[in-house]
Parts: sequence; C-alpha cells; structure tokens
Amino acid sequence: MPTAGGFSDGEIGFTSSYNKSNLRNTLSFQALPRVFGAFRYAGIGDQERVYYNSSGYTTWDRSFDFRIDLLKESTLLPDFTVGFQDVLGTGIYSSEYL
Repeated sequence: MPTAGGFSDGEIGFTSSYNKSNLRNTLSFQALPRVFGAFRYAGIGDQERVYYNSSGYTTWDRSFDFRIDLLKESTLLPDFTVGFQDVLGTGIYSSEYL
C-alpha cells in the first residue's frame, strides 16, 4: 500500500517477494527531496490452473512508479502525496493515488 513520506535523499532500497503465483522484485529510490521512484519487475501466473509458460509465469511485467510529496508533515498537517503506479508497463498494477 502506498504511503506518504519517503526515504532520506539518495537512499536506495531493493525488495523481493514471492507468493505462489506472484514474484515481485522492486528497486526503490529517493531521486530528489520530494520525488520518489521505483522500478518493478514481476512474474504473474497461476500454476494451479496450468496457466503459465515454461518460466512458471504467464506474464512478465516491467513497471515504473513515482510519487511527489506536495506537503511535508508538520504539527498540524499530515504528509500529502500524489503518486502514479505502473506508469510504464502493461498496466496490470496501475493506479493513481493521493
């Protein structure tokens, strides 16, 4: 789930997760003080229904996410962020959020 706020400037992170029919690898980075980005490479398939190719997944999805912090947290106001998921890719994980 997307959240407001980000990493420290210049910080990079890598995550990998596997759950039966989904494999996700994500490289996340804080590009500028208020700009966050992520590249994702995901394998999607359903082995139980024999709906996959020789790699074990039906689709390999590449995507790019980015978000911009419009308002930083203060004592009276929370973080306010606008973001876009799967901007470049198949659109399987696409979404926009505030």
